[in-house]
Amino acid sequence: MITAEGTVTEFQWRNPHVYVMYDVKDAQGKVVNWGAETHSPIVCENQDGWTKSTLKPGDKITISVFPAKIGTARGLLAKIVLDGKVIIDDTGRRPEAGQ
Repeated sequence: MITAEGTVTEFQWRNPHVYVMYDVKDAQGKVVNWGAETHSPIVCENQDGWTKSTLKPGDKITISVFPAKIGTARGLLAKIVLDGKVIIDDTGRRPEAGQ
């Protein structure tokens, strides 16, 4: 699992999964756009208490993901902190094989 501070660039509320796209700076200071995949919208709404307006572009977040094994800037969402409040914590979730 990796954790970074970032800025939301896009919040995709769609089936089959919700995506959080966000920018972070790498070790050299270069901005890298990451993507984190999580539950379906109905699960996000019913279990996590999210709505399609929970996150918006420009929001500053601390985000943890289980990174994709293929080395891209993508991963399975583990945790998000927004305005000092944990809005999802799936750190106990095991990434599926092949990611």
